[in-house]
Amino acid sequence: MFIAGFDPVQMTLYAVLFFALKHPKTHVILTKEIRDAFATYDDMTPEALAHLKYLHAFIYETLRVHLTTPTGMPRIYPGATVDGVYVPKGTQVVVQLSNFTAMCHERYFADPLDFRPERWLPPDHALYDKRYASDSLKAFFPFSLGPRQCSEQAIAWSQTRMFLGKVLWTFDLEGVRARVFVLIGISPCIYCRIDPNCG
Repeated sequence: MFIAGFDPVQMTLYAVLFFALKHPKTHVILTKEIRDAFATYDDMTPEALAHLKYLHAFIYETLRVHLTTPTGMPRIYPGATVDGVYVPKGTQVVVQLSNFTAMCHERYFADPLDFRPERWLPPDHALYDKRYASDSLKAFFPFSLGPRQCSEQAIAWSQTRMFLGKVLWTFDLEGVRARVFVLIGISPCIYCRIDPNCG
């Protein structure tokens, strides 16, 4: 439970910063929404941040295009032949849900491989784009589905909103190009310039 609660959240925090820096126009819109909504750092609470529509849309879109953890459902198999291979009774198998395949397929989403937070905005929002009106939002299930879905997803949402809200309220971030000569066994890095927000 500890790993399940830690690793996906930290990967999501990495992903929200990555997409904010990769999409400067979106970053500007998101930062403006956060800074316009709060006079002070301490005004930001999980409840207050939950009302920010673009922040909500940005996090949803991040989770749609960047799956933090593969979702597998372990089962004890009753025994059968699958694709020509006999799987004996009692074998533990994992039924893999293909979240990414569903969440990035044109059957469910317009421009499925593009990062477009606007698809999650309500029709009364100024940045709503009707191109995404027919998106099948039910194909979005980053926390799995049914009785085995993530039991701590409310905490994950809250942590992600607080992290992104407080970072973008406090700092001006700017993506920078960096030269890296050796990257062996290291995850891709985010290179950015961080300056205090001086108002």
